[in-house]
Amino acid sequence: MKLFVEEGALDATTVRATVRLWLQNSERLPKGWQAQFRRLFASDPPDAQR
Repeated sequence: MKLFVEEGALDATTVRATVRLWLQNSERLPKGWQAQFRRLFASDPPDAQR
């Protein structure tokens, strides 16, 4: 997703909404995904509620 953001194909709002949907649908995310999200997007990852 980071590459899509860098190329202008996605914005931060879309990334957060997508991750939120994954969480709401109980998708299996890689171990440590929150730390990777923070590193790549310089913000806290979303949770299923916000």
